[in-house]
Amino acid sequence: MSENEKKNASPFMVPAEIDQYIRRGMEQAKELRKNRNRNRWIRVGSSLVACLFIFVFIFSVRLSPAVAAYVSSIPGMERIVEFLRDDKGLQLAVEHNLVQNIGASGSVEDVTFTIDQVLADEKRMVLFYTLKHSFTDKK
Repeated sequence: MSENEKKNASPFMVPAEIDQYIRRGMEQAKELRKNRNRNRWIRVGSSLVACLFIFVFIFSVRLSPAVAAYVSSIPGMERIVEFLRDDKGLQLAVEHNLVQNIGASGSVEDVTFTIDQVLADEKRMVLFYTLKHSFTDKK
């Protein structure tokens, strides 16, 4: 070292607890890494639960008329249920009067079951029927 460097160099004192500071810093880094991994798993898990909830909601509305009716009674959800139900085929058939008249009936013990009309599309069939009975005290 030259004399200028010796003059400009200030005496640097190393604290006696330097090893403790280094260990504490290393422990904090390990803890921070654990927290990051934990937070990542929490985010991934909550995203999966949210996706599963949406998936179950969509299929329950599509498959269950009772769930669809209940959800459509919630304000603002009617359009979403209408979009998910996909009943456009049956609605168009009814609007264009494509219902087939049947008129077949059968009776068992004073109860008459009559199939009035049938409406079918690619997915399902809807029967319009009437039940007649002679019992006045029973529904």
